[in-house]
Parts: sequence; structure tokens; C-alpha cells
Amino acid sequence: GGTLIVSGATASLRGGKNFAAFASAKAGLRALSQSLAREYGPKGVHVVHVVLDGIVDTEASRDLHSMDPSRMMKPADIANTYLALANQPNSTWTHELDLRPMGEAF
Repeated sequence: GGTLIVSGATASLRGGKNFAAFASAKAGLRALSQSLAREYGPKGVHVVHVVLDGIVDTEASRDLHSMDPSRMMKPADIANTYLALANQPNSTWTHELDLRPMGEAF
């Protein structure tokens, strides 16, 4: 039993200019998550791939990006979503979920 949550990125779904290495790694992680879900789901392990489609609000990301922090994803909000995924009943497991801040283009 239990839950395995894998954090992906937009690059899990589509590559971007100058991000070939990152996109191939994240796409591979997504495929691995699918394989793990098929292998371990029947054994009671909930495997979730979460696409974090935006910048996570940390001190480092604030220094790196000239962005209004209100447009960033708050770590506590991500954690609350992960906790909700971990507590899902096995009749309604989520396998893939996109999280993005309000106003993020997709």
C-alpha cells in the first residue's frame, strides 16, 4: 500500500527551445510513473504524476526570476494537494494532475 507522488514539469508533456535535456528527462519520468502505476497499482500502491506548470515560490526562484510572487506556486499549497492525493480512496485514484498558478498560460 501507500502512495508514490512524482513531481514533473510542463516539459513532461512538451519540450521547449533550449530545454531538450530537461524535456527528455521529464518525459522519461512521466513514462516511468505510468509503468510504476501499472505495475504497483494492482498491489495497492497509488502512483501519481503531478505536472508543476509554473514557478515554485522559493527564495532561490525569486532571485532567479523577475516575477511577482503572487504568480508563483506556494509550496504549502502544493503540499496540501499532495496530501489530498495521498488520501484519495482507491475507487477514485488520480494518476496525472496539472497544477498551475492563476494566470499561468497553458
